[in-house]
Amino acid sequence: MTAERRPIVVTVTDGTPNSADTLLSIDLTTMTTTLVGSTGFPCVWGLATYGTQLFGFTCQGHILEIDPATAHSTILASPGNYFCGATQRL
Repeated sequence: MTAERRPIVVTVTDGTPNSADTLLSIDLTTMTTTLVGSTGFPCVWGLATYGTQLFGFTCQGHILEIDPATAHSTILASPGNYFCGATQRL
C-alpha cells in the first residue's frame, strides 16, 4: 500500500499460488474501491511512489514499474533478493 497518492493503491491476491496480484485504488473520502487491473506478477509485497511513478517490489526479487492507471507492470531490475515490503521517504 502507498498513501503518497490520493486515492491510495494496494495490491491484493486471490490466494492461488503464483497467481498475479491485482492493483486496487481506494478513495479514502468515499471509501470506494476500484479494480485497476492485474499487475501480471505474483507477490507484489511492496509499493512506493516517486513523483508520478509507482514501483512494486516482489517476493521473487523484481523491481517493477507499475502504471497506476492500468496496472501494467514492467521489470526494471531483478537484483536477486526477495522483497517483503517497501517504504518511501517524502
